[in-house]
Amino acid sequence: MNSVLSSRFLGAKAPYTVVYIGDSNTDLLCLLHAEIGIIMGSNEDFLATCERLGIQVSRDLSTEGLTNYGGTLYNCKDWNEVINSGLLE
Repeated sequence: MNSVLSSRFLGAKAPYTVVYIGDSNTDLLCLLHAEIGIIMGSNEDFLATCERLGIQVSRDLSTEGLTNYGGTLYNCKDWNEVINSGLLE
């Protein structure tokens, strides 16, 4: 775990993509630090917090260009949507 954190914070590119899936305000920091952050479900309070903080939330889970580096989180309604997107392949 330490090597994962070290490479992540030292700017080295890991041979994998870090995806974090969360559904509440307590997940926000992890979602933003992951390479791909996915908000699961429609927690209106959480989505309102993102809007208030100026965090862009996209409904497009297409795998081309999917990244948090621009400050964008992605929103899906359920696991089927994540699986069908091809993201986990």
